Amino acid sequence: MKKSISTLLTIFLLASQSDSQTWNIVPSGTNKTLNSVSFPSASVGYIAGDDSLILKTMDGGLTWNPLDMSNFSFPGPETDFLQIKFLTENVGYISVGPYYGILKTIDGGVNWSVENSIYACFNHGLYFFDENSGFLGGSGCFSGDIINKLSNGTWEETNITPQFIQGYGMINNFDFWDDSLGLAASGGGGAYFFRTTNGGVIWDTIPNTLTVNDEMTSVLFVDSSRVLATYLHGQNGGFGVLISMDGGLTW
Repeated sequence: MKKSISTLLTIFLLASQSDSQTWNIVPSGTNKTLNSVSFPSASVGYIAGDDSLILKTMDGGLTWNPLDMSNFSFPGPETDFLQIKFLTENVGYISVGPYYGILKTIDGGVNWSVENSIYACFNHGLYFFDENSGFLGGSGCFSGDIINKLSNGTWEETNITPQFIQGYGMINNFDFWDDSLGLAASGGGGAYFFRTTNGGVIWDTIPNTLTVNDEMTSVLFVDSSRVLATYLHGQNGGFGVLISMDGGLTW
């Protein structure tokens, strides 16, 4: 499964000081597991964690405070937040794991609503072009990778070809070069990428040099040709980087 960000009491803030950059340790104020970070602006940021934890900063990460989720009615028994993406300081999405879709806020995390409850496990992948267009990635609960597409405010499952190519696969990361060309990385079965050239309507499976025991952790377009991807080696626990020079077709 996707590795969490730092647990326990600290998160890291990159602080610029004139001509140099240093890392400072910033207390998070919690010992819960932290899973995902999103900064929609230089000053406002959010962190998602286990046990209904959402932290918010208003000063660029210097201080963090938990949002009150005590009165929120979760759609299922799970209350862990796996991924968080904010498009503006107020509009954001957060996935509930492992089985219960995503939530949405339009007021900076004060109130949340259930955005969808499409059946999927391990909802680690979130990507948005805008408030009404994006993707939720996960798995079919040990029956292969699943990608759900948000279009004009409506969610539906997309077509992966071939379907269920790796039983333990789960989409955990997306990146797009433009409105058409995109890639999805798979954790829990990292031998394949998933590539689209039509904005995520259809995804083709793209093999790489890894095995099903390896875990993809991220994918990033440098330009339309060069793509980088990081992974965790399943056998020895080491980390590595893959590179594609043809837009993700070969690695």
